[in-house]
Amino acid sequence: MQHIGDFRSLVESLQRKNYCRPVIRLGILESLSQNLGIELVRQLDPLVSRIVIITASGNVLGDRLLERKVDLIITNELTVDAPHLFRKVVFDEPSVFIFPKGKISRLMSSWTAVQHCGLPFISYWRDCGAGRLNDRYIREQNVKLTDRYSVDSNAVLVSLVAEGFGWAIVRPSVLIQTRRLAELDVLPMPEPVLHRSVYVMGRRHEFEKEARIIERISKVFYTEKLLPLIQSEVKKSMRNKMI
Repeated sequence: MQHIGDFRSLVESLQRKNYCRPVIRLGILESLSQNLGIELVRQLDPLVSRIVIITASGNVLGDRLLERKVDLIITNELTVDAPHLFRKVVFDEPSVFIFPKGKISRLMSSWTAVQHCGLPFISYWRDCGAGRLNDRYIREQNVKLTDRYSVDSNAVLVSLVAEGFGWAIVRPSVLIQTRRLAELDVLPMPEPVLHRSVYVMGRRHEFEKEARIIERISKVFYTEKLLPLIQSEVKKSMRNKMI
């Protein structure tokens, strides 16, 4: 009977501890959801009683935060601002050119070269976060690009390039997620390179401890997984050009 009593006490203690752990609702960019998102779930799991993951574009995530439908967001959009919100940069991600495998023989990493590469430009739809980011940068560089295809999906855009329909400007995190790297050549962009800043955002005095944990995990993800991938794929594509 003593053992039964001890067991019940243990169960009740565990239940109380679990009850005290928070439920966290985390919004994350679709392009980071299947890589960084999974790592966040893995490391936050012991600290919370329940995790809700919501994927969306940056502007939608910002609205969800203001509406209190999520507790923290990982976003690239800073269109949402309010005195009660905090934000921290977790990493800056450089953009790259992607081409169908084997289609960039002797192609230099310059705007003149890609404009005359013989393949159509595939753009992000202008109303999505990636589209706004790319369009603003292209205008600032005074580059003339006519898109033949325009999409609002990372997977569709990368698949179109892999299937030979054209070339595109993307972030490396997209390439990890779509898993079609073997069918692509990756080139660095000419200076100044377009960077995407990724932030963790939340409401002041709420989930600030969890935000610090997310910031740390995200920085490690960038330095140990994303940055080596960028360097490796660019080197591989540049080496293939010389063969």
